[in-house]
Amino acid sequence: TEPISVLWLKDKEILTESENIRMSYVDKVVTLQFAVIETANAGKYTCQIKNDAGVQESFATLSVLEPARIVEAAEPTRVTAGETCTLECTVVGSPELTTKWLKDGRPLKTDQKFKISFTNKVASLKILSCGKGDRGEYTFEVSNTVGKSSCTVSVDVIDRLTPPSFTRKLKDVSGI
Repeated sequence: TEPISVLWLKDKEILTESENIRMSYVDKVVTLQFAVIETANAGKYTCQIKNDAGVQESFATLSVLEPARIVEAAEPTRVTAGETCTLECTVVGSPELTTKWLKDGRPLKTDQKFKISFTNKVASLKILSCGKGDRGEYTFEVSNTVGKSSCTVSVDVIDRLTPPSFTRKLKDVSGI
């Protein structure tokens, strides 16, 4: 029975209208709208309606999925033959994130040459004991159910420099 008052709460905190949040009650329909949805909007929402006869509440949980995205890409790298090269990418996105490294378009896996890891949103590719065959374009891909992102970086392997050396030792010479 009218009049009815409507109160919205997010995680037990009272919500107020803002540039991003609009609330309405028209023709017995209560609505909460967001102009732009952000991960901060995720939470448990309560709609509380009240009149002189009592109070009723309805609950809903809003989950906001963030697309997979690279926020810090690997840098082009030049490494000396025989050394280890590490490529790293930092990502954001809602779980479950799937990552993949490729070299010249071919997928890589952890083996005696490559060590691949993904910890705390940092994907890492270690190329052990680099040789000329490790030169090329390396691509990192990250994806989830709502988005995909990739970056490509070049790795150059240069010859190991050796210090100069004498092929014959100098001899002492006397002169007039």
